[in-house]
Amino acid sequence: MHFSDVQRQFMEEIKNPSQPSQFADIEQRRMAIYQDLFFNNVKGFIDSGFPVLQSLYSEDRWRQLVRGFFIEHACRSPYFADISKEFVEYLANTYVMQPDDPPFLQELAHYEWVELSISIRHGSAVISNANELHIDSLLCLSDVSVLLSYQFPVHGISPDYQPQEPEEPVYLIVYRDAEDDVAFMLINQLTALAVKQIEDAEGTLTLRALMADMTERFQQFDTSVLQNGLTDTLRMLIDKHILYLK
Repeated sequence: MHFSDVQRQFMEEIKNPSQPSQFADIEQRRMAIYQDLFFNNVKGFIDSGFPVLQSLYSEDRWRQLVRGFFIEHACRSPYFADISKEFVEYLANTYVMQPDDPPFLQELAHYEWVELSISIRHGSAVISNANELHIDSLLCLSDVSVLLSYQFPVHGISPDYQPQEPEEPVYLIVYRDAEDDVAFMLINQLTALAVKQIEDAEGTLTLRALMADMTERFQQFDTSVLQNGLTDTLRMLIDKHILYLK
């Protein structure tokens, strides 16, 4: 047997202690130490990264969910900081939903991961003066801000509030402010569309061009009301350091 095969078998036994041991010459007490050490390290990262999701499960059921990830998912990143991202990918691509799982499981996990990701992302909020916004200003989305859309109101889910059916789409911005605190903002569809266009343009979109596009898209609104409202919204987003002027 090649050494790589031995390593693979050892890894599988570490991940899944319920399977028959392939190493009769290793004292099971010592093997159990390795099994608990590896699993508890991974579970610790999952626990800290998904506190709301964990609060919706019993201790045994949560442990079962994390154990399934530990056994079934082949992580591609060697960094502990990426474990939460891998867990989200596992829930989205491999995990088979169980009857007791909340229907918003995948969306809530993604939302909690985004909050964690923003908190450790390199970079910082760029501060611009909202009063300097003018018709030819170039608008940019902060590197520590993320625009999100979900079918469930994930920002409000708790043990006491667990909607069972999708609702109207929810638009959120998760961002890190000038004090490096992570926060979120609930926005409407029109604001989400404007921010999406700013994000896609990567610093090449002027306020003039954005106004022209939004006026064309929302012809049912009075032009001056729409443009004044859009300007006020953009200034507010600049004040919160979600947007900045290039």
